Amino acid sequence: MGNISAEKLRELIFTNVYRERALHLSGNGLSKVPEAVFELTELEELNLSGNCLKELPTSINRLKNLKGLRLDRNQLRELPHSICELSNLTRLTVSNNQLSVLPPNIKHLKNLWVLDLSDNQLTTLPDEIGELKELAWLYVSSNKLTVLSSHIKHLNKLWELDLSGNQLTTLPDEIGELKKLRWLYVTDNPLTLEGMRKVVKLQNNKMMFSKDVTGKDVKCSLFVFYFMSCE
Repeated sequence: MGNISAEKLRELIFTNVYRERALHLSGNGLSKVPEAVFELTELEELNLSGNCLKELPTSINRLKNLKGLRLDRNQLRELPHSICELSNLTRLTVSNNQLSVLPPNIKHLKNLWVLDLSDNQLTTLPDEIGELKELAWLYVSSNKLTVLSSHIKHLNKLWELDLSGNQLTTLPDEIGELKKLRWLYVTDNPLTLEGMRKVVKLQNNKMMFSKDVTGKDVKCSLFVFYFMSCE
């Protein structure tokens, strides 16, 4: 498929559930993106998940009309800075890769409302992520986060936040300023007693929770928290 022409690829374009012009090349064992893909400037969704990609070409920025980009289940260690030039992007999923860092200019994806970074190697999120004002769903489960930036408070539309499976010992107080938050997952984090107190304090924002305790030693146990706000 590496030498496939743009004409042949156009024959594979279809209309997705969002009524967008979409091309799915998932599960093809691709080690690199066919060059012809970047000629399809009309594309609004591109699915490259389930391949063997170790890098994404900087020429991804040629696909100016992209609204959805799926890169799940590849071998990506980083994202090119040029991906942040896709100003129309609303959905970016990069789960099950090897990302250890995000480009700070991710802040330029002003229309992004879904960002899935789960199952990677991230130890932190850049402060600039707080500038994604339209972001409603943020998934960062199964990474190596040891701290969550207080700039998270600027995501005014954040509805669902998945932080499960990280190395968080506490959460920033500012998370309580997320007035539209409805789902918060902190399962499988080594929360300290003070960290747990902060989480419990979120009740004051009309959040109810149930918890499941595993293990006998309170200080060493992993606490499973599930939150859902109520009106």
